[in-house]
Amino acid sequence: MELKTINKIIAILIILANFYFVPASYTTIQDGGGAMGLGIIIVPILFSINLLIIPALLTFVRKFSDSLPLFVVLILGLLWILFWLHLFS
Repeated sequence: MELKTINKIIAILIILANFYFVPASYTTIQDGGGAMGLGIIIVPILFSINLLIIPALLTFVRKFSDSLPLFVVLILGLLWILFWLHLFS
């Protein structure tokens, strides 16, 4: 498989995972972190996952589609997402 194809597959997985994490970020902020406010501790983690949308969208730009540094960022981001999905579920 080409690097361009792998980058696009990983980017799509990151975008799909953010369909779960963006509403989680919104509800955590809206609720003020829950009853005692301890849910606010998770907001920086959720924002770091939400920010992975930027490199995922850059993958679909022709200039960055076969970029090796972008591939490394996407792989590390996907591992980060999978780690937190495992803990949240």
